[in-house]
Amino acid sequence: MIAAEPAISRYLLRMDCRSCGSLPAELEIENEQGAGTPQEFPPAFRTLRELNSSRSPSSLWPCVLKCPECGAYFRLTERIPGGSEDVFRTWIIRTLERVSPADAKVTLERALAALERCGGMDDEVRRVAAALAKERAAARGTGGA
Repeated sequence: MIAAEPAISRYLLRMDCRSCGSLPAELEIENEQGAGTPQEFPPAFRTLRELNSSRSPSSLWPCVLKCPECGAYFRLTERIPGGSEDVFRTWIIRTLERVSPADAKVTLERALAALERCGGMDDEVRRVAAALAKERAAARGTGGA
């Protein structure tokens, strides 16, 4: 049996950070596509830096974000649930959750593998590969955060 990371760890709770400290461990917003003013994440969300794009073919995988101030990681997922009672309405659900560095690395590795399999998206492959290499170097203590 593999020991799970504690639910409350130094990676997940960074309440002292000025940039991301106000973001909870998990936050979900739900919007009806094409209807009115969409619900948005709190302003602190806009301070996070994308390590892989959520608006490209790598969106087959969650987007990994990192706080530029404290280095906390977040995973952003988007889903469109099926089985609605009203087939003429589409809901988009976005979830932001704090994750450990190990979870962030796995998500980046999966995004890179998916992009490499698809082919023809060289700029995005290079961008995700560079982000992953930088995170690996930071984990080894040999390079930037």
